[in-house]
Amino acid sequence: TFLRFPQMIMSADAMTVFLPSTSLSSCLDYCLDHRPESGEEHVCKSLEFYPDNKECIINLDNRHSE
Repeated sequence: TFLRFPQMIMSADAMTVFLPSTSLSSCLDYCLDHRPESGEEHVCKSLEFYPDNKECIINLDNRHSE
C-alpha cells in the first residue's frame, strides 16, 4: 500500500535513482519490484513521480527517516 502526499518533496540526499517512467503506475511497479544488487542494502522506501517530464525518483528514505 502506498500513501500519497501530493506536492511533497524528499530532501536531495534521500534520492537514489532517477529513471524515465511513462506513468505513475510504472514508477510504483518499479519501486515494488526493486531488488538491491549484490552487496547493496538499498531498497525503495518511497518515490516521487513528476508527470510533466515523466521522471520517477526512487528514494532510500521515507517520511519517517531521519
